[in-house]
Amino acid sequence: MEEANEYLDLKEVSGRNIAFGVSLCVISPVTLLLLSQAYESNLISVPENVVYGISLTVLFLFVIGALVIFIREDMKLKKYEFIENKGIDTAYGVDGMARDRAEKIHDSYARDNILGVLLLVASVIPIFIGMIFSVEDMPMMISVVVMLFLIAIGVNLLIRANTFMNSINAILEEGDYSKKNKKLKRKLGPFCLIYWIAATGIYLAYSFLTNNWDRSWIVWPLVGVFFPIYYIILKFIFENKIEY
Repeated sequence: MEEANEYLDLKEVSGRNIAFGVSLCVISPVTLLLLSQAYESNLISVPENVVYGISLTVLFLFVIGALVIFIREDMKLKKYEFIENKGIDTAYGVDGMARDRAEKIHDSYARDNILGVLLLVASVIPIFIGMIFSVEDMPMMISVVVMLFLIAIGVNLLIRANTFMNSINAILEEGDYSKKNKKLKRKLGPFCLIYWIAATGIYLAYSFLTNNWDRSWIVWPLVGVFFPIYYIILKFIFENKIEY
């Protein structure tokens, strides 16, 4: 019981921290987008190397900060990996405790999911508004920046809500964390890691070879969109090959 409570408490805090880290990644290109467009529109009179030097420094600082958060949270939860990856036999009262905590957060869980999805859908509205009032590059770039902030907030809400709920499901072995899905998750883990390593390699290779840092960030939204499709394909391939 004590171990389960500690795990849930850690996941609740970890969910907030990871959500913040992901938001940092989403908004990391903001400085690059604004400064590069301001330079191209002759709104600032500084050398090009200064513009890109400052912008890329900020971008990488945000990404490094996010990576520090991800690694730290992963290390803190390392000893509880078995709960999410292996079948478990819970002690008396643990299931009841987990269901009680799930009931307590139900309203906030539903609210954050609804708001998160709405913000993601609404994130394209600034682009449309920018198209209505101006076709100039700088106003459109500001619209893109507003879109990224809306995405960052929406993703933050979704991760915070679902990280904690997933930890409860892991203890109860329900939903995506049933015994069947836990075994499947272990099988798919290496393939997911390969996907993200390949995406990082493509992003860096394209950015350094073309020097289009102000455009290469688009790789990440595309990678994020295609990952669920990739995961579904993997799941379809391996689901019937695993004995449960």
